[in-house]
Amino acid sequence: MLKGCAATAMEVKKYLEQIEKYDRIIENKLEEKQRWHEIATSITVQTEGEKVKSSGRQQKMADAVDMYIDLEREIDLIIAQRAQERQTVINTLELLPALEYDVLYRKHVKYQSFDDIAEAHAKSYSWATSVYGQALQSLQKLLDDGR
Repeated sequence: MLKGCAATAMEVKKYLEQIEKYDRIIENKLEEKQRWHEIATSITVQTEGEKVKSSGRQQKMADAVDMYIDLEREIDLIIAQRAQERQTVINTLELLPALEYDVLYRKHVKYQSFDDIAEAHAKSYSWATSVYGQALQSLQKLLDDGR
């Protein structure tokens, strides 16, 4: 039975780790979007000198802007999907009793340490880890009941 409890704790922790994964994906996609914006806006057309009927530079700029617009839409869609998946996990946490929710939220959404969580509640480190363990069990029960 102890082996099953450890497996259960790992399963629920992996569920909670999705929040951090989604945060990283969103962060990286925003950086990627910014990088493509910089590329699209850094390509310039020279207007000095002789006028030419067609310019490869103008086409290059238009192609880069088109690519940026397409990538921006794709990135915005991915960000929206990940933000929604992240919120789904948080919504599940909100079904827990207030104290358990708060401890899991602080740990997995705000990325606070057990010391910080204990301090926020004017309690000890061992209190924070104990409530965390209880919260993991409650969350696992919620997830099991939802299947």
